[in-house]
Order: sequence, then structure tokens, then C-alpha cells
Amino acid sequence: MHYQNRKVFTTTWISIQTFLAGAINVYAIFMLEKTISHHTGSISKAAIALANGNWLLAFHLVSYLSLFFVGAFFSGLTTYKRNRGVRLLHSVYPILFGFLIVLGSLLKFRLEDLLRIMAFGMGLQNGTYIRFNNMQIRTTHMTGYLTDAAVSFGKALRGSIEERNKALFISYSIFMFFIGGLFGAWMQLSLQTWALIIMGVLYIFVGVLVFFFHPKHFN
Repeated sequence: MHYQNRKVFTTTWISIQTFLAGAINVYAIFMLEKTISHHTGSISKAAIALANGNWLLAFHLVSYLSLFFVGAFFSGLTTYKRNRGVRLLHSVYPILFGFLIVLGSLLKFRLEDLLRIMAFGMGLQNGTYIRFNNMQIRTTHMTGYLTDAAVSFGKALRGSIEERNKALFISYSIFMFFIGGLFGAWMQLSLQTWALIIMGVLYIFVGVLVFFFHPKHFN
């Protein structure tokens, strides 16, 4: 029973984190036409900006990359050898990120500065990866997941039950990221200035959820 509770809890945590990352990424695209949950395109755009002599754009792009790196670095520093499951420590990161988003929105930070906060938060979130069902779980970008899902489906067709389950879980995660994107688009179109505040509050809620409902409390 304890194992089943932990599995359900971890699946719920992954689902919500992935959903919110999809929402945050779509918000960033709406506001500044930039992806913020992953940075393959940003690296290429930074190179193009430097080649064109657009130093300001290059500075902004490099700052987003750097803050994503700093967020992931902080996660690695504080969760060293703690990637076997969701820990109580993981309640701190979404609360911190959500608080920064809400504060920046209420104080009316510039869009570029809000994007820097989001870059840091996405790095923080992506750096808190865990092992689950023999998979390395990431929650902020889906590019690698597309490849993983395709490879696993191919192996599943050759008879691997484990790879079939892996492919289904990864496909589910991609779907949650997509649904989160729809949610982020709807909030931006309908609620506008309140959209980011609501997403920040939802991140705080995730942290509270981890803290109060972690299976460790019910051992």
C-alpha cells in the first residue's frame, strides 16, 4: 500500500509540474515570442543576434540561458544524491518560484525581468529530476521525450513490455505539457495580467501539496 501511495503521489507530482511548465512556456511565447522551458532555440538565436550585431538581444538571450543554468545548478547543489523520488525538499522549489512570479507580477516588473524569473524557475524545476519507473523524468521540455517515446514504441513492437509502459508514460507527459500549453494560452487570452499571478499561485499550491501530502507523512 505504501508503494502504491508513493507511486500515485509521484505520478501526480510529475503531471502537475509538466502541465504548469507547458503553461509557463506558452505564456512566454505569447508575451515575448520566446520559449523559456527549454533553450535550444535561444542558443541558436543568440548566435544569430551576435552575428547581426544585435548586442541587446544577445544579452537578453544569454541572460535567460544563464539564469536557467543557475536554477538547475542550485537544484543539483541541494538535491545531491536525492533523485530516487519526490522528497519533502521538493516542496521548497515550486513555492520559491511561485512567490517570485507573483511578486514580480504585482510589482509590475518589466517583461524581460519576468522572463528571467521564469527562466530561473524552469531551470530550478528541470534540475529537480527524479528516477521513476526506471526513467529519468524531466518536466519542462519535450524534445527528448519525443525521441524517447518513438524509440520505446519501436522496442515495444519487438515485444518489450517495459518499453511499452515507458512509451505510454512519456506520451502521457507530452500530452500533459500540451494541455498545460492550452491552459496557458486560454489564461493569457482571457485573464491577461492575472494569468501569470494565477500560475504563480498554482506553483505555490504544488509546493504545499508536496509538503502536506508526501507519503512520508503516512508511513
